[in-house]
Amino acid sequence: MRPAQANEKGDRASDPIVPLGHKNGTYHFISPSGELRSMKAEGLEAGRGVKALFSGISEEIESWCHINFLGSNGVWSQKDAGHWIIKACNVRGIFDPATADMRSIGVWRDDSTRAIAHCGDVVVSADGNVIPLAEHKAKYIAIGASPINRPADSLRIAIRKHHREPLIWV
Repeated sequence: MRPAQANEKGDRASDPIVPLGHKNGTYHFISPSGELRSMKAEGLEAGRGVKALFSGISEEIESWCHINFLGSNGVWSQKDAGHWIIKACNVRGIFDPATADMRSIGVWRDDSTRAIAHCGDVVVSADGNVIPLAEHKAKYIAIGASPINRPADSLRIAIRKHHREPLIWV
């Protein structure tokens, strides 16, 4: 079994890697840990460095690798996983990290212009919803970082009482 077909943008919600695209033989993607990663075709084709992307993150990701890239020896194939990353990035097309809209820790407006706090591993909305970074969908690319303290509930409540607009944490 292989990962399900990518949609026209190369996305699949259940995949631990978010393909961004490629440029000049380098493939760009968000790793399971939330990092922006760039790997050369030669390394991915040979499977070099691929195991490091998936190992030790979670049992679910390890299981995903075994289900999708099981080799003949009963171990998941790093080479097959590398080829899958290449294909998924090729579907996305050309990607230039120098001009992409990427955001990390800070307070940002979401696609609906409401304030959200990017706390490294999660995004916290003004109403207090905590969304794992891997599940946060936006027009920009959310890059993971070391976690920081989340906005305090009392601060959100106090600010919300004094502002009718949804902009919080400014």
